[in-house]
Formats: sequence, structure tokens, C-alpha cells
Amino acid sequence: MIPAEQQQVIVNRSNLHEAQVETVATPDADNLEAGEVILQIEKFGFSANNITYAVVGEQVKYWQFFPAKAGWGIVPVWGFAKVVKSNAENVAEGTRLYGYLPMAEYLKVKVGKLNPVGFSDGSAHRAELAPVYNF
Repeated sequence: MIPAEQQQVIVNRSNLHEAQVETVATPDADNLEAGEVILQIEKFGFSANNITYAVVGEQVKYWQFFPAKAGWGIVPVWGFAKVVKSNAENVAEGTRLYGYLPMAEYLKVKVGKLNPVGFSDGSAHRAELAPVYNF
């Protein structure tokens, strides 16, 4: 069962010392478009590398991977997630993945290129971003 709301960590993009946990709607599992899946984020790591993502977020477009409310951003992290709802061919519910994720509980992605070890996120807002972070 996917809850109606989730928590995510957001950071003030003009003052990285200011962060907060906010409650937002969880992606709607009943209205997935073809090729979309919902991931439940299970674990992620946080290190100096993530601080770099925040510091150069504007120049390297790291803030665009996981959109947030105006003036705020979601620092990307590397971690593990499980497919909890799938409307994508060849991506089964229960599949576990490692990838570039938000500091949140759930994430909806659009399955792009698929290969034996995973897939890329083909969501429109990520099309112009570095492909290595989309897989």
C-alpha cells in the first residue's frame, strides 16, 4: 500500500545551511502512464559528494533532477529503491534498483532505455541532464 503522503528533505538553494522535512503528495499509483513506475526509496548514503551536488547545483543542473518548490531543492543521493508499482513492460514490481535518488520516500520515473541490469529515467524534465545520473 502506497500512502497518500510522503516526506522529503528540501534545502534552501540560497542558504545551504537551511533544510527542512516537508510532507508532500506521493505519486498517484492509480494513474500511472505507460512506462511509468513508482519506486520506494529504501536506503541512501549521504557524504561530502552530496554537499558538492548542492554547492554546484546551479552550474551543473543538479537541482533539476528532482524538482522542488521555488527557492528550494532536493539534494540528490545514491541509494537503493524497490519498484512498488509498475506500468512498464519488463519492469516487475518488487525489482530492486541502485541509482540516483531524491532524499524522499517515493519517486515516480518514466522507464527509458532498458538493459539487463536496469533502466534509465526517461522523464521529460531529465532529458537535457547528464545521462550517467539518469540510469
